[in-house]
Amino acid sequence: MDGLKQIVGDYFSRFGEYGENKFEIETRLSEFLCDVYKNNFNDNTIMIVSHGSITSYMKRILSIKSEYIKTGKVEEFLNVDFEPLFKYMKRLEEVKNERIKELHLIGRALIDLANKFGLVNYAPGWCTGYATTDYTISAVKKAVKDEITAIYNL
Repeated sequence: MDGLKQIVGDYFSRFGEYGENKFEIETRLSEFLCDVYKNNFNDNTIMIVSHGSITSYMKRILSIKSEYIKTGKVEEFLNVDFEPLFKYMKRLEEVKNERIKELHLIGRALIDLANKFGLVNYAPGWCTGYATTDYTISAVKKAVKDEITAIYNL
């Protein structure tokens, strides 16, 4: 996957070999912001120290409009409205559900191809080099299950 770049709306391409994907980043950040909202009973001042890209994600999730921040500078957000966060979290749930449907469709299509044409070797993709159709189908089912499990375990 060297040179793979994310395209608009692609939540599941990894940043680098070991990095998170956009869905994981936005889910983790949304959960953090939800905790901030739920646990800030006395309207405390909260300081968040982060890299610029995470700050940009946070501003997008909370619909905060501000100038581009320069490296090493501080931004202050007063009286933050968390309502956009909850809408954003609903959208992330929709994205997750769409991805799961997509994975089921891909798996079903690969299994149908294996059954119809006796295919035992898929490339590029999840499974390559299986000796029989049954092994291939088993590998496709496991790959789809593993991908869906990974989405739910975020």
